[in-house]
Amino acid sequence: MIHRKLLLLAFILTMTSCLEKSEFFSDCACKKNGLSKGIEVTDNLDRFTVILPNENWKAYLHTDELGNGFVGAVLDKNSFKTFGVTELTKAEDWMNKEQQRVEI
Repeated sequence: MIHRKLLLLAFILTMTSCLEKSEFFSDCACKKNGLSKGIEVTDNLDRFTVILPNENWKAYLHTDELGNGFVGAVLDKNSFKTFGVTELTKAEDWMNKEQQRVEI
């Protein structure tokens, strides 16, 4: 228990000291991406759907021994953005979207 408290204290002190000295976020600017006009991508097994903000995003769908998944990425002049969704395999059959909606 005391080790956890010491670790938490060290983490807080480190973050506090870094925040005071760092100017990393001082010029950070964010813009919102509306998904209402985005591109809808469905995975290979029709278990989930992802909406990409625009055609600049590249989609990679995969189904392999580890599971069903999707990776979306975009490269622009100043940044690299990526996200992924992976559905891992399990022993019993997975429900599709319609079966899950009925169950809920």
